[in-house]
Amino acid sequence: MPIRKTREDGAMAFKGDLKNIGLFDVFQNLLHNRLCGTLRVVAREGERWVAIEDGHIRMLSLGKGKGLPMRGFLVQRNYVDRVAFEKLLAKRGKSRRLLHDLLARAGLLSVEDFQACVEERISEELFELLSWKNAQFEFLEGPPPNGIFDMAQKSLPIALDPSGLLMEGARRQDEWERIRTVVTGDHDLFVALGEEPPMDSDGAMVWNALDGRSDLAQLYEEIPLGRFELADTVARLVQEGYARPVVPNELPDLARQALDEGDAQRARSLLEKALELQRNNKELREVLAEVLESLGEVKEAAANWAWLATQAIQEDKDRLALELFLRAADLDPVDIGIWERIFELQESQGDSHDFEVAALDLARQFELLGLGERAMETLERALDRPDLSLRESLLLRLADCSRSCGRGEDGLGRCLLAAESLDREGRKEEALHLLEGLEQLFPGRKEVEGALEDLRNHRREKRMAMRKRLIGLSLATLAGTLLLLILVTEGMFRARLGRSLASLGPNIGQGRALEALAELDALRARSTFSLSGWKLDRLRKGVLQAGVAEAEALEKVGLHKAALARAKVLMAELPKKDPLRLRLSRILSPR
Repeated sequence: MPIRKTREDGAMAFKGDLKNIGLFDVFQNLLHNRLCGTLRVVAREGERWVAIEDGHIRMLSLGKGKGLPMRGFLVQRNYVDRVAFEKLLAKRGKSRRLLHDLLARAGLLSVEDFQACVEERISEELFELLSWKNAQFEFLEGPPPNGIFDMAQKSLPIALDPSGLLMEGARRQDEWERIRTVVTGDHDLFVALGEEPPMDSDGAMVWNALDGRSDLAQLYEEIPLGRFELADTVARLVQEGYARPVVPNELPDLARQALDEGDAQRARSLLEKALELQRNNKELREVLAEVLESLGEVKEAAANWAWLATQAIQEDKDRLALELFLRAADLDPVDIGIWERIFELQESQGDSHDFEVAALDLARQFELLGLGERAMETLERALDRPDLSLRESLLLRLADCSRSCGRGEDGLGRCLLAAESLDREGRKEEALHLLEGLEQLFPGRKEVEGALEDLRNHRREKRMAMRKRLIGLSLATLAGTLLLLILVTEGMFRARLGRSLASLGPNIGQGRALEALAELDALRARSTFSLSGWKLDRLRKGVLQAGVAEAEALEKVGLHKAALARAKVLMAELPKKDPLRLRLSRILSPR
C-alpha cells in the first residue's frame, strides 16, 4: 500500500511500489480526489514526471532537464517538413523564442496544431508509462519542481481528460497480448507477401516498408506511426497473410543484398542478428568485421578479427591467425591481449626479425599501461633466444625498462656482457653502437665509459695479443723443459741397461735365468718413460726362453723338484697364450 506523509511545507506526499498497487489505481486515486501535484515514476526503462491539475493531466517530462522533446516527433509524424524545419532551426541560432512561436511565425505549424502534437506525444508517453510494472512512484502535492517541465508545455493550455486516456491505455494493454504473439521485440524483421497491398492507408504504408532488412526499431524512425500503431499494424498484416517474419537462414542473404546496395549500417544490423543465431559462423563474422571496419567501428571490428584469429589457432592455422591478429592490432592498438597473442605466434613461427618486432611492440604496450616488469619479462624472453641474444634494439629497450623499474643494474649488466661478446666475435661496430646507446641511458657510469674507451683504443685486441705471446712463450719453455727431461731420463736408462747387460750373460750362463729376469723387471720399474723401453721387452722374452730351457735341462737330469719349482715361477711370468707355457706344462703335469 502507498505510504502517506506530510512534507515540511505542509503539502501531502505519498509513494509506493507498483508491485503492490497498479499505476491505473494510482492515477484514478489522484484524479478522483482532484489532487494537484507531480507524479514521479522511476523504473529500469527510465523515469517519467506527470503534472496533474484539477483532475486533468497538464504536462509530462522524461526527466530533469529533459522536458518533452518534440523536434524528432514532429518530423517523424510528418507534421513539419524535415528540410524546412532544419533550416528554421539553423536560422534560429541562439534565440530564446519558444518552438511553437517559431513554427507559427514561419508558417510551418500553427500554435493550435503544435498543442495538438504535444497532447498526442503526452498521450503516447502515458500509454507506455501505464505498461510499466516493476517501478517505484512518488506523488508530490503542490507546484511542480523546478527544471522538470519545459517552457513550451508551461506556456500552452494543456488539460487532457484522464478518463479516456486510461481507458485507451487499458485497451492497448489487452491488445499487446495479441500483438506479442507476432511481434516479440524491436529487432524483429518482417517481409511483405503478395503483390497487392492492403486497402487501408496505414496497412499499405507499412506493407511497402517491410523489406526484410529494416527491423521495427528502424521502422519507428521512418514511418509516421506510434509504436503501438506500428506493432499493431504489423501483427495484423501477418495474421491476414500480407507479411511474414524473416526466418534466420534468410539473414545472411539479406545482409549481402544490403551491402550490394551500399547500406552498410543495415547490413551490420542484419549480420549481428544472424550471428546471435549462428555465433560460430566464420563467414558471417568476417563479413561483419569488414562492414564494421568500413563504418569506422574499429574496436568492434578488431574484436571480430581477433575472434576469427582465435578460431584459426584452434584449427592449427597459425599463419592465418597471425595475419588476423595483426589486422586487429592495426585497428585497436591499445588492446594488450591482441599484442600478447601476436608475440606468442611470432615466437612459434621462428622468424627472428618478426619476433623481435613483436617483442618490442608488446613491451611498449606494457610500458604504456605502467607494467614495466611485464615489459622486462617480454624482452628477456626474446633475448633468451640464441639468434636474438645480441640484438641491440632489444638490449637497449631492456636497459631502459630496467632503469624505469628501478632495476637498472640488471639491464646494464646484461648489455655490457653482450657488448663484450660482440667484440669477441669481431662485431666491433655493433658493440660500439650498443655501448653508445648505454652511455645515453646511463650517463656518467664508469663501467660504460671504460668499456667504450677500451673498445675505441683497441685495448682488448692489445691485451689478447699480449696474452697470446705469453702463452706461446710459456708453451715453448715447457716444451724445452720436457725435451731436456726426456734426454736426461734416456741417458740414465741407457747407463743402467749397460750395467744390467754386463751381468745378464754370466747369470744365464750359470743357470740363473730367474735372477736375470728379476734384474730386468727392476730396471723397467725405474725407467717407465724411457724411449728405449721396448728393448727391455725383447731382452725379457729371451731370458724367459733361457729359463724354460734351464727347467727342461733339470727335468732331463732327474732333478724333478728343482725343475718343478722353476717351472711354476716361469709360468706366472708368461702371458696366457705364450707358446712357452706348453713346454712348461709338460714339467708341471703329474707323473
